[in-house]
Amino acid sequence: MFTTSVIAPFLQRVRLQPNETCLESGGRKYTNAAFIQYVAPIMNELDTLTDSTVMLLMEEDVQSFAALFAAFLTGKVAVPVSTSWTEAQCALVREAAQTSTLLTRERMQYYFRMTVEDAVCRIDNGLYQFDDAQVMARCFSFAPDGKLQEKAFTVQDIIRITPPHPVHLFRYFTDLIAQPCSSI
Repeated sequence: MFTTSVIAPFLQRVRLQPNETCLESGGRKYTNAAFIQYVAPIMNELDTLTDSTVMLLMEEDVQSFAALFAAFLTGKVAVPVSTSWTEAQCALVREAAQTSTLLTRERMQYYFRMTVEDAVCRIDNGLYQFDDAQVMARCFSFAPDGKLQEKAFTVQDIIRITPPHPVHLFRYFTDLIAQPCSSI
């Protein structure tokens, strides 16, 4: 399952190697411990939403990385949105995804930081139970003719494409939504 194949190994790394660098963003390096402190508060925010699907503005920053991971952990269907899309394109995706929720950098910016122990505990206690066939993400992209196309990812799909770190998954989806649909 997704929880044991992707999340558990990462949480183990947070516990054993909290000071190991897990990503670089905006000229800053973030350790495993720092990254996990972004994830847990976003999980708290996502738990308050009634929408089961959330659109995520995919920017190269720690909040966007953490939001994608948090969406998976709370059982929300993540819909990555490219910063290069027009408002009209975003509106088409919002309608197709049937959600009113868009997470932006401002909405994911938290000034209060949990301790690493509290963040790991929040994740351990709040994991959504996954079913192998459950859709975890829906990626939309635009063909050269402007038509909207979609590719859905189940838990099993994500296990196959994800090395044992959530940041790799973020990069995969960022690359995917930047491509024309004909190449997907």
